Amino acid sequence: MELAIYVHGHTNDMDAAQVLTGLHQVAELIKALGGGAVHFAHLRDGSVDAAFRPMQEPDTTDAAFRRLVAGLRIAENGAEIPDGWNDTAIQAGRDAAAHLGGFDAEGTELTLRDGDKIVDRVRITLVTRDHLREAGSLRRTSIGSVIGHLDSLNVHERYEARIWPERGGKSVVIRFTAAQLDNVRSLIGRRVEARGKLIRDYRGRPLSLQLRAITRLPTRDESPRLASGLGIAEEAVTSTVKDYLGGVHGTA
Repeated sequence: MELAIYVHGHTNDMDAAQVLTGLHQVAELIKALGGGAVHFAHLRDGSVDAAFRPMQEPDTTDAAFRRLVAGLRIAENGAEIPDGWNDTAIQAGRDAAAHLGGFDAEGTELTLRDGDKIVDRVRITLVTRDHLREAGSLRRTSIGSVIGHLDSLNVHERYEARIWPERGGKSVVIRFTAAQLDNVRSLIGRRVEARGKLIRDYRGRPLSLQLRAITRLPTRDESPRLASGLGIAEEAVTSTVKDYLGGVHGTA
């Protein structure tokens, strides 16, 4: 298959560097959605009429073409992040729309073709850019907690520290008050649970927390192992059974 790209507008009014950057961002979006490298099937003079074809891995790249067109349609119609789009895809989609969507009110048309057959088609405009920007900046606030190692104390302009979550991902900014400084400082480098008003991004990943309480937690090495816990439980159960059977025999 090939992904045809037609930029509406008068070429005399178009900045060549802006157009080429937009086409590059389309190629980056294909890659971010799991496709392989692409090349120009054609790039016609006199108008911005181009098409990408897979250089390798045609099946996976064709699938990325489909995800690209379907995802851009979602973004054009509303402030929503398409399923399967990571941060790189969001950035590339936003940049492609920003560079290609504003030369004419009709924007840019992307058409997925399989030979002479049109498989799918989408039109992107500056609205696509705005929707991706809006959806990517959405924040959700709730009461919650973060578990991880406390690090990077900052008391110069504001009271902040960072927690590196045990589940991985980027560090979470912990904001606190002067009254909490001594407690927070004493826990730097420790495994902790911080609780308070938690702000998450559009994917639910924690970004920052206004601290209400913080508790030191045992490290993995300090925590009792499951095997030792089972051994204690087994001894307790065995003793209980023996005592019970002894009582039964005593009354028989």
